[in-house]
Amino acid sequence: MPTLDIPAPFKKPLKEAAKRGLDSTRFVFEHIFTDGLSHNTALVNDQGSRYVIKVFGESAQLRYQAIEGQKIAAQLNLAPEILFLDADIGILLCEYLPSESLAHAPISSAEIVAIAQSLRTLHFTPHDSLTHTLGLFDLAKFCEKYVTSAGEWGTREHANLTPIINTFQGQQNGVFCHNDLVAANIFIHNKKAVFIDWEYAQINNPFFDLAAVVFYLQLHDQQRDFFLKSYFERPASAQDLSNLETSTAVLLWGDVLWHLHTFGLTFAPKLKDKLDWLQNKNYITSLP
Repeated sequence: MPTLDIPAPFKKPLKEAAKRGLDSTRFVFEHIFTDGLSHNTALVNDQGSRYVIKVFGESAQLRYQAIEGQKIAAQLNLAPEILFLDADIGILLCEYLPSESLAHAPISSAEIVAIAQSLRTLHFTPHDSLTHTLGLFDLAKFCEKYVTSAGEWGTREHANLTPIINTFQGQQNGVFCHNDLVAANIFIHNKKAVFIDWEYAQINNPFFDLAAVVFYLQLHDQQRDFFLKSYFERPASAQDLSNLETSTAVLLWGDVLWHLHTFGLTFAPKLKDKLDWLQNKNYITSLP
């Protein structure tokens, strides 16, 4: 079994967590996950039992959403079970999912159904208390935070997209959403779709999650229609497809702005699939 020294980001949180009941003296670090940017995550082994340990970054809001979102979702069997958490320290220990994420595998019809059913459970759970706890996902504010990093091109294109973002955000059908359903955050575990990385969990338009599944899992039109039919338990209407397209546009625009802010304008070529979709659908007029 490969082992690692305790990585620096985990040392102090584990020391603090020990004072609050987490015995990590037998933890052996096997692997460091590198996908997340708002947290440090590792696979640890405790005498044959494997767990995921996550230490969150500076953002108190994202930390809170990640912990509360996963806590709620775990109660619905839609997220790994939490074994220890402390929001003050910013540390969470949870069940390890031994299955692969859907990031590198062709998706089957059974997996499409599993994702649709899990999203129905997530979205249709009564959420009055969740609105108060997690708040509303403010896409307009999210985009405005990052648009200046995209320069004159971003500012110009954002002006064109703002009315669409406002219309999307004004729809009165908010539900509990994951809001970051890239393929790497979706697992099929015991024939059920389970989601990880809940930092952006808030109340939002359900089509935001649906659009993410369709785009990031690269569903072709027939798979898309099958997914929507499995989710709605009826064939998708013309309005559903229109809502899906609009939601894809605002999803991808927020994604593009976040990446350009985080990695700079030179990262634009790596966003080609998203930018091409937006331009081909006439949501943006040019490329950066």
